[in-house]
Amino acid sequence: MPNSNPKTAKETEDYVQNLIKTKNYKSIWDFVDDLAVLLARIGEESLDSSKIVGEVGYAGSPLKPRWAIKDGCEPFHIKDSITGKFVSDPRVLLIGRIICKIGSQQGYGYEFMEELYKATGKEFHSFISPLGYAWSGISEWSS
Repeated sequence: MPNSNPKTAKETEDYVQNLIKTKNYKSIWDFVDDLAVLLARIGEESLDSSKIVGEVGYAGSPLKPRWAIKDGCEPFHIKDSITGKFVSDPRVLLIGRIICKIGSQQGYGYEFMEELYKATGKEFHSFISPLGYAWSGISEWSS
């Protein structure tokens, strides 16, 4: 995976398409793991790795340093330039919708999103709950 995160939803879509084309996935779960790493990196754009504020772990993963949230930021969200409120990051919504669509095609939309959520939590250096809030607007999430 490249070192820099995609900056737009279109770049994210291209990134995911490139993963699908260039990686020889042995299972869907390997793909989910790669998406989890990308989601964690996107979420960590809002974190300050130089400020450790404790430890965090998720779903049986080893504890890792918990990074402080940067002032004026919220993981997995962006600030709307018109309202000044935090809204779901379009890149995060796109990834959620992709995995939900793949899961729905196999009859397991919610379960795939749940697994992606758990896998992201294992990678992420803070509490994972903001990801769930970001995804709350995905209608397929609850179906």
